[in-house]
Formats: sequence, structure tokens, C-alpha cells
Amino acid sequence: MVALRERSFSVDFRDRGVQYGHVWTADLNLIALAIQHFVEGRACIDELVRAVPVIEIASSARPHEKGILVDFQWDQYLGTRPSTWPEDMLYDVFVVAARGRLRKLMPFTSLSRACFSTTTGFPYTNDCPAIEVMRGGDCRVFCPGEMDTGNPVFTGTPRDAVARTETLLSSTIVAARDGTADDAA
Repeated sequence: MVALRERSFSVDFRDRGVQYGHVWTADLNLIALAIQHFVEGRACIDELVRAVPVIEIASSARPHEKGILVDFQWDQYLGTRPSTWPEDMLYDVFVVAARGRLRKLMPFTSLSRACFSTTTGFPYTNDCPAIEVMRGGDCRVFCPGEMDTGNPVFTGTPRDAVARTETLLSSTIVAARDGTADDAA
């Protein structure tokens, strides 16, 4: 990315669909150095920070590098209960979901929906059911790949919606793996 009428350059770093870091600088040589270390040198986060101290490391980078991104993401959703809708209802869904088979999948949200993926990087897969929270407190469950159809297969409490979601999970789905939906294609 380049800014118009000022000398300012930007670059994002991603690995297997996960944001690693970001640099904004007026120094194009620094951008080139960062790219060289990340792409050519396959630098880990610590090496990248030593080479390019101005890089802003994303919160997901270190957990991804350690292979614990799924646990990290669940911890993010299960942290302090939000006070606004739909985040408060999504929190309820994730609390229940964390106790079963869904806990091994990559959790993410899309508007008022709790979604799950068999890959840890974006774009995520659409091979898992999704749960949409409604303002009245109920949840709607959608079959894998059908979240945007508007045709839920179940409506009920967060606890019941999570139970139904688990029954819709394919028996071949065990845990999320590193990569993106594009890698699986």
C-alpha cells in the first residue's frame, strides 16, 4: 500500500492465512528489508522483530507460530463477558461450545454468528455448521455451507443450538489444522 501526496508505505505479513504483523513507514528500504526477512529468510517473529523493530506484531502471530492458535482464539472468546449484543449472546454460545467437539475447531464470528472452521487461517472453511444468535435470545443453526441461505435447520436456546450443531458435524471432522480453505481445495 502506498499513500498519495506523502511518503508512506505499508505492508502486512501473513502466514498460512494468519496475520503476523504490519509495518507503516516512510522508508521503502525498511519495507524491502522486512519482506526479504519474512519471505526469503522465512524469519520467525523474534527474528523479524530484531531485523525490523518497527513491525507491529499481531496478537495471533505467536500462538500461530507455537501451534496453539485454536486455544488462543477460544481463550479470546471465553474471556470477559461482553455487555453488548450480539457479543454477549455469542459469548453464551462459545461457553457451551467449548465443552464439546467444537472446542477442537477454529472459532470465529461473522456478524451475529458463531462459526467454526477446520483450518486456522483465513479464508476459513465452510464445512462446519454455524450458529446465529437472535435478539430474542434464541439461536438458529445452519448446515455446513448454508449460513447465507436463510434456511436454518434448528431454532432454540444456545445450549440446544450447540448440541444440534455438534450432531451436524461430520464424523470425519476431528480438529482444525494449519492452513486455509484454499489449501484444502
